Amino acid sequence: MRIAELSASIDARIRAYEDGDPSQVLDSQALAETTALLREATQGERGVPVATAARAARLRWARHVSLPEQEGDEDAWAALSLFMPLLGVRADIVPVDALRFFVEATARGTSVDPEPLAYAAARLLPSAIDRLDQVLLDWVLAMLGAALTSTPLDHRHRARWLSLFSTAASSRFQSAGAPGDLVLAVDAGSAAMNLVADDHPDRPVIASNFGAVLKVRFEQTGDLADLDGAAAAMRAAVAGTSPDAPQHADFQSNLAAVLTDRFGRTGDLADLDAAIEMVRAASAASPADHEHRAVMLLNLAAASARRFERTGDSADLETAIAAANAALAHTHEQVTDIFAIRSTLGSALGSRFQRTGDLADLDAAIGSLSAALDQLAPDAPGRPETLSALGSMLRGRFERTGRLQDLDAAVVAGRTAVTALPERHPDRAAVLSSLSTALWCRFERIGDLTDLEEALRVSREALQASPSDHPNRAYWIGHLGAVLQSRYERIGDLSDLDAAIDAGRTAVAALPEGHPGRAACLTSLGYSLRLRSNHTGSITELDDAIESTRAAVVATPQDHPARVGRSANLALAWRKRYEGTGDLADLDAAVDAGRDALDSCPQDHPDRIRLLANLAQTLRTRSDRTAAATDLADALATVKAAMAALPADHADRAMVWMTAAHVLFTWAYRFDDPAVLQGAIEYGKAGTAATPEDSPARPLRLSSLGSMLLEQSNMTGDLADLEAAVNACGDAVTAADDHPDQAVRLWNWGLALQARFERLGDLTDLDTAVRSWQRIPDIPGVGSEVQMFASRHAAEASVLRARRRASEAADQRSSSQMLAEGFQEALPLYRRSMDVLPMLMLRGLDRADRQHLLQRHAGALGRDAAACAVAVGDFELATGLLELARGVLWGQLQDLRADLAGLRTSRPDLASELERCRTVLDTPSPELADFTGPFEAERSRQARISAGRRFDALLAQIRALPATDDFADPAAFLRLPRWGRPLPPSARP
Repeated sequence: MRIAELSASIDARIRAYEDGDPSQVLDSQALAETTALLREATQGERGVPVATAARAARLRWARHVSLPEQEGDEDAWAALSLFMPLLGVRADIVPVDALRFFVEATARGTSVDPEPLAYAAARLLPSAIDRLDQVLLDWVLAMLGAALTSTPLDHRHRARWLSLFSTAASSRFQSAGAPGDLVLAVDAGSAAMNLVADDHPDRPVIASNFGAVLKVRFEQTGDLADLDGAAAAMRAAVAGTSPDAPQHADFQSNLAAVLTDRFGRTGDLADLDAAIEMVRAASAASPADHEHRAVMLLNLAAASARRFERTGDSADLETAIAAANAALAHTHEQVTDIFAIRSTLGSALGSRFQRTGDLADLDAAIGSLSAALDQLAPDAPGRPETLSALGSMLRGRFERTGRLQDLDAAVVAGRTAVTALPERHPDRAAVLSSLSTALWCRFERIGDLTDLEEALRVSREALQASPSDHPNRAYWIGHLGAVLQSRYERIGDLSDLDAAIDAGRTAVAALPEGHPGRAACLTSLGYSLRLRSNHTGSITELDDAIESTRAAVVATPQDHPARVGRSANLALAWRKRYEGTGDLADLDAAVDAGRDALDSCPQDHPDRIRLLANLAQTLRTRSDRTAAATDLADALATVKAAMAALPADHADRAMVWMTAAHVLFTWAYRFDDPAVLQGAIEYGKAGTAATPEDSPARPLRLSSLGSMLLEQSNMTGDLADLEAAVNACGDAVTAADDHPDQAVRLWNWGLALQARFERLGDLTDLDTAVRSWQRIPDIPGVGSEVQMFASRHAAEASVLRARRRASEAADQRSSSQMLAEGFQEALPLYRRSMDVLPMLMLRGLDRADRQHLLQRHAGALGRDAAACAVAVGDFELATGLLELARGVLWGQLQDLRADLAGLRTSRPDLASELERCRTVLDTPSPELADFTGPFEAERSRQARISAGRRFDALLAQIRALPATDDFADPAAFLRLPRWGRPLPPSARP
């Protein structure tokens, strides 16, 4: 009862003081009550209860504050003697002014007993470090500082206290980030090392502490010398203790952490292997309830995760996750350990997601990293790196689910991390690169050029911040190449693409075979090479692109999430090669790669719909090429699967609908099925309607819809369908007159107009059709086969127009004259078509592909052209035209491409450039959902225009060389005069 009464009285006095009445605490009776309370409450060896000590300390401190300066010092020291034991239990109840008084008093030289102070500080330090308690750390440093100030330089415990001071200053730096604390920590640790001899019993502990401080400084500056110094100090600690010593396992674990960090800086796998072996030994030698077991498990998790990143061994990854989870169970709410463990666990789970694609792992990784961040103050060291890791995981979830809010959050996290990280921090390059990746992904998603420019700037800053020998530099170079590649796709500056290819080659060369990061760099390089081959037409570069992409696919396990995109890129590369060569083997390879991409793609992956649509288009193309019904059936089933999975708001819905329209149209045309054709038209209308007015894909989609309506009109005889076909095809032509697809659109418009002429008899339609086909060969960038078709149909339509006019003539003479004029108009068009025929055989094709082209063109074209020459009376020309067609057929047996073979020997530079131009010119523009963005069509147009002009100039240049004046000239086959001369009078009717 006496204790309760005394406590109540003292509490009342304190409340009065807090209400502004100091007389109650200054009363002499107050001191008597306090002394009595402490005497009554003392419980033998257990001492004074916390609440009682706190009550007495608060009253004595209130007296100190209420008394004039210096008069209350006795009360202050009495309060401090009571407060200090409470610091490790309730640091929050100790007034900040009490710490300030203590620091100022010791600075004035007030005599204190150093050993009790240092002993109390040593007892408080573990709790302060575990909780990152800023106030408690301030007290510990003040107490150790006072102890050091009060002792001579040769004091027997001075080295030990300096080491404790170094550890406390380093911990306060990690908590608050004040650079001065890190300087104090290094200086004190160095001084401690200098004071102890090699055989001093305290040296292992002091060496280990100093190594930890140097490790912290390395994490701020990136100076490898600090890390080497830390490793040397830690090794000294391990060597200075026997294996059965209690601290030996701790020293081994600490050394393992330093070796893991050094691996991250140098890439020396021996450091990482030694770290894992050492920390395993430490764990095995320590009991399950060891106070630092969580730290040992954390170091094992970190080292194992690093080794997985280097070797790709899944066993290491599983070890890392298991060790991190076990560490989390041993932390006992120690703040620093929980933060580090959750951060490591989150990163390891993210790595497993990247390996397996399990979204649950990614969600758990984000949760773990978010929880780790909740443990730290906004300005605490370690927070920026964890923020960056969280941003990477959020970006990964966006790539898996398509949720844009995750990507926005990733950008915010990355920017915050970069801002908070010191300029010389060793992880700055990695954090910058992670931010650049998030910005780049957001540009790819929404097309904001400011994101792309920021991504490029940040990527370059990452390279500037990384040492030239950093093991991750190759990744960062490869990423810079990917960003430059995107800017080329957006802006069209070829220098960006060249720089991207240079960066990709540098990255690939820097990574050894079998390195897990090499496949990503090969993929990026292959994609860049494919883009440049689109621009230059180089079949060699396209082959290099295929080889690079194929190597990436081979290096990627079947169940790896990255296999999807890599196989999809390989499929597109093979498809591009087929478009340039016509080689069926290329198309087969494109189908195989497309199927591999689908087999690797989860059912709920956001790219699966696009992959299905691409495969359907490729199968349809192969069906057109081979007439294989199975391919067409597979294409139909594939596009139906894409349609079934298509959300109403999917970004690729227009592309998928048009793909469905193309496949259904081919089916309807092949099997004469009006019901299927109607379905194709409905999808075509939906796809066209969903395509923005300013989209470069809209004109071609309009033209495709017009072709479908034309076919329906042919089937049903419905004039409304025919009118709709003419209108759609006409709108497509006027929409973009300078686009490379204009040739296809002019072709379709001509067919629709000719059909309406045949239906209604209006010669204006036929006139317009002839003019549209006549324009095609003059469009820059049009391939040889397209030129041949256009000129031939224009010639045939000219003859048809002449026959129609002749049939309506008033007399026989007028009829004959009109018919003769029609043949005169048609003959140059036939000759132009025949001029192109030998050009189709300049490029290397296999036997089946050459037969396909010859059967399609040579015989019938030569026959019709010769008949036209006969009609105008030029029998010599008619014979020559027939001989030319026969010569092309016979020349294939004799390999008439010897012209090009000879040029390869005499002028390989011209031969290579000629083939490059031919590749560009013969490349159609299919409706494929390539991963290249909406701007490639414009670049392709410019490339084909340039290639067409260069092709003509090259022919002139080659023909100007000695003994090559008839290179690729039809007249050379017949030894006839050039056909550019005017027709002789005898040829006129």
